[in-house]
Amino acid sequence: MNHTLLEENSRLRDLTTVLQGRHHKMSMEYNELVDKVTSSETKVSEMETTVEDLQWDIEKLRNREQKLNKHLAEAMEQLKSGYSSTGSSGGLPGGQITLNIQKFESLNAELEHNQELANSRMAELEKLQVELQEAVRESEKLKMDLRNIPEEVVKETLEYKCLQSQFSLLYNESLGVKTQLDEARALLLTAKNAHLRQIEHMESDELSLQKKLRTEVIQLEDTLAQVRKEYEMLRIEFEQNLAANEQAGPINREMRHLISSLQNHNLQLKGDVQRYKRKLRETQMEINKVGHSPRIRGCQSGDSLVLILEETTSDGIDVKKEEDEDQEEEEERRKELERQRAREREREREAERERERERERERQRSDELKRKDSDTLKMLRVELKKAQESQKEMKLLLDMYKSAPKEQRDKVQLMAAERKSKAEVDELRMRVRDLEERERKESKKLADEDALRKIRVAEETIEHLQKKLAATKSSPHCGLSRFSAC
Repeated sequence: MNHTLLEENSRLRDLTTVLQGRHHKMSMEYNELVDKVTSSETKVSEMETTVEDLQWDIEKLRNREQKLNKHLAEAMEQLKSGYSSTGSSGGLPGGQITLNIQKFESLNAELEHNQELANSRMAELEKLQVELQEAVRESEKLKMDLRNIPEEVVKETLEYKCLQSQFSLLYNESLGVKTQLDEARALLLTAKNAHLRQIEHMESDELSLQKKLRTEVIQLEDTLAQVRKEYEMLRIEFEQNLAANEQAGPINREMRHLISSLQNHNLQLKGDVQRYKRKLRETQMEINKVGHSPRIRGCQSGDSLVLILEETTSDGIDVKKEEDEDQEEEEERRKELERQRAREREREREAERERERERERERQRSDELKRKDSDTLKMLRVELKKAQESQKEMKLLLDMYKSAPKEQRDKVQLMAAERKSKAEVDELRMRVRDLEERERKESKKLADEDALRKIRVAEETIEHLQKKLAATKSSPHCGLSRFSAC
């Protein structure tokens, strides 16, 4: 069955090649005959124009002949009138008669010349009319030959043979293109499967990344709640310290005034003590020189009592000074702690602002992803419309194929399949490139976001630890400063 079909197919192909060659040869001969007809028609038109020109010249010559005839008749009348006047009056001068005769002869010569020209033009016109009739007959004959060209003449032409060889080459090329199309379809199916696998992997990776992000967000929310609690506790402590500092402000001022007044008094007392010491040394030197006496002993005992009293007063003043210095150091430490707490609050506020900014960025990213999804949906809708339009075009082509002969169907199917396969291959390549670019961009974005989040979390933890370390350092320093002051 297949063998018979192949033989019939080959026979039909040979017939198509033969018919196409005949058609081409006939079309070539038809074109040649059409060219001949057009050339003969142009010749006929030219001859018609020449005939019209000659007719116009004949009419002009006839008009001129009529004018000359009129002039001749007038001249004859003048001559007759001249002869009659000569007979009546006894004759006119001879010069006038000779002039009239010469004029008459010249007019007769012109008339004969014009008649000869008119006859020659008439002969030319008749000749042209005969040629025109012959050209019309030739054109009609050529038209009849063009309509009834034999097939053998068409087959024997070189153009028919060239077209036959070209058709065979084109058919072989179409078979090669068919094989290439099948290969391209196989590659397309493999690419589609690979693409679907890649999409599945990407979706699984995206789900895992979303889970990780959710867990990280939950952890960050927990840490944020803890930090807020700590911040509230620190704020309450700061408010309490502020209230205590506001209450202790006037007391500290009064104590400073007292300390300054006591310091001044202490300086005065030290000056007096030094002066009394000098006097005591002088008196001791005098006593050593003069000798011992009861009066001197009484004076020495009085001086010793004065010295003891001065020492006791100076000790009391020194103790008060130390207490005042301890109070001042405590106030300075409180101020430093307040400053540190204010700095910590500012840092916490900055961290909250950064977190809010991160949330806004995440919202923007989610909006961008939604926009991308909407863009992809639009693209898919546009592709669906294109597919529907192509389906309509294919339906129209099918209707055309049904109405067309079998050989033209095969050719058109081959050409349409080639175009369709090329378009599909180009579309698939573009889609693969777009998907690769999207994968790269998404992987880069995810890597950058993860790295930024980890860096921020690490920075926040470092700042928190630094704050704790500074607080722990400040507390032992305060204790040491107190011990050193004491």
